[in-house]
Amino acid sequence: MLFARTHVIALLLICPLVLASATSGRADGLDVRDDFVQRLREPHSGRLDGQSLRIAIELISEIPGQPDRHLNVWLDRKVDPDAPVSPGPLGPTRYRSLEKVADSAGCVVLPIERCVLIGRAEWVAQTGRDLLQNKAAIKLQNPASNVAIGPIDVRWPALSTPTEAMRSIRRAIGPSVNRGAAFPSDSAALPHDLWPATRLDQVSPVTAMTLVAAQFKDPSVDNPEGEVETRLTLRYRFAGLSEELKVLRKSHPSIKVTPGRGETTLAAGLAAHRLLCSALLSSAGSSAAATTGQPAGPPASSDPLVQLRNDRRTFSLKVENQKAGAVLHQLFSSAGVTSAFDPAANPSLVKLVSFEAKDMTLWELVHLITDQSSLKIETAEGKLLVSPRGE
Repeated sequence: MLFARTHVIALLLICPLVLASATSGRADGLDVRDDFVQRLREPHSGRLDGQSLRIAIELISEIPGQPDRHLNVWLDRKVDPDAPVSPGPLGPTRYRSLEKVADSAGCVVLPIERCVLIGRAEWVAQTGRDLLQNKAAIKLQNPASNVAIGPIDVRWPALSTPTEAMRSIRRAIGPSVNRGAAFPSDSAALPHDLWPATRLDQVSPVTAMTLVAAQFKDPSVDNPEGEVETRLTLRYRFAGLSEELKVLRKSHPSIKVTPGRGETTLAAGLAAHRLLCSALLSSAGSSAAATTGQPAGPPASSDPLVQLRNDRRTFSLKVENQKAGAVLHQLFSSAGVTSAFDPAANPSLVKLVSFEAKDMTLWELVHLITDQSSLKIETAEGKLLVSPRGE
């Protein structure tokens, strides 16, 4: 957490704290009251051109020092996570930034069941259907036991196998829960693979298990004709959707809209749901200064390096085992400067840094991290460029 001398603020000023009560909302769609949806709509900006797809996603989904702002993201394993991406300017929200990064990698995005799916269009469509179908099926099997199963937090370390990932989910569920046939793909033999460290917060057990199994499903087998546009039925609890739906009908006249009490149910193909989600989640909330009372920094200079140096606000920050690139990106966003990362710096950007600083400026904090990680910053083409420090 960062603290000004007299104000408590969030580390990422561009992503203010959400003061509304956290609620899991309805998981079979999007609910504006859901804390996960609120996180997707948080303001975001920056530039990540040249980063790998995996690092770019991590820089958006993780906010150092704020574990409660984590975004669950599930990446199609058939997509190369090390491929460089060039999404251009990010924002205005965290969800829109994920969309731009995914699009740069030839992927699509869908938020569903408190998780953001990123991958091939046919895989995202199939996984979305599986999530909804498995959720519906589990309600019919042993409902007395299943209803008692609340959301779980799942973790597994780097180099875990899919089987070990499934065991991690079982441990998170706990020994007191019925372990019968209610959960999908639990006992199925999973191929050997080595996966990166993963964190899924407040998801249902059936969602976690479905996501693991989805990595080994071939959409061309389940949908041999490539039926990406097979309908998904999702609920949206947002006020005033008439304009968005009017626009959506022009491009997708076959959609089926069912208004309800405080919600709208949409039966449509993947493309239509993606368009509506983008419209609903691309609008950022109030500014960080308005939310936290933190005074804004000094007027921007044309040179981002000068702007960062002239920002005299001081903060206290405790960082434990966070990736250097993620912390730098958030500090640059807090200063309101545009940044870019040299792909050659990737090995240093994923290094873990730990420190505790008190009453330090953003300039001092940035250099504390670059010194630990053998990095340097300079101005290039109107933005801060982070690159490896020469010997």
